[in-house]
Amino acid sequence: MPPAAGSERIISTFFHNTESGIVETAGAFTTIDSLDVTCPKANASCTVVIAANVQASGGANAGNLWAILPVVDSTYLDNGPVQGELLADATYSTGYELQTISVPPGKHTLSVQVYSYDGLTVGYQQIQYSMYKP
Repeated sequence: MPPAAGSERIISTFFHNTESGIVETAGAFTTIDSLDVTCPKANASCTVVIAANVQASGGANAGNLWAILPVVDSTYLDNGPVQGELLADATYSTGYELQTISVPPGKHTLSVQVYSYDGLTVGYQQIQYSMYKP
């Protein structure tokens, strides 16, 4: 059976699973994970997929909105939609972000940042970086 129109083949996938404890100060964009990848020169382009599952605690700050921001080559993808408010009882909330972008052949830096109004602490994080070719 032929592949569906527009289908792509996977080139590589990387999983990063950590319990980080990274602290993001109020209003700061803080990198919690990063990876360098290469789109082969034989390809006209590659599709990068970043999936981030992140636990965060905002301490006792009520109304503390937060975001997960996938970044490729210093460019934010989709401006990182707000995940919602972190719980004000210092327990962890979990957020998920999935973004894709087409990149030209060559080396690229992929990363994930977090942001919050009043600061947060990252607990467990699972980041998946995948690269596909047409």
